[in-house]
Amino acid sequence: MIVTFSFVSFVVAGSFGDSLVVTLIAVGFQTLGLLALLRSLVVGVYSTVTGVRVVSWLRTRELAWSEIRRSDAVPYSGVLSKGIDTRLLSMIQITLTDGSQLPIRASVTAPGAASKQASTLNDVIRARTS
Repeated sequence: MIVTFSFVSFVVAGSFGDSLVVTLIAVGFQTLGLLALLRSLVVGVYSTVTGVRVVSWLRTRELAWSEIRRSDAVPYSGVLSKGIDTRLLSMIQITLTDGSQLPIRASVTAPGAASKQASTLNDVIRARTS
């Protein structure tokens, strides 16, 4: 992602010359790329003493153990697949005690890995809620 932002900034700078505005735009794109790179280091699903912390690209959500019924591996649907379910990628989906389902798009991975992650999370859920 940072490579894409850097490439765009250099294309813009090359097309319009070296004015202050173009330089600021280029620096802005590079800053966005760096921020995206840093955020990608912490995106994921984490088990804590009090519950599950879901860290996505734009927000962090805390779920108490008492709110969570189970987790499942489901086909990914999101930006990478243009909203269509795909069998090539999977993600974790958490089912809450009220029956609602929370897809965790930040957990996108290979189907086998998603199944293992969901199984491990289910083991922790059982241990914490029993």
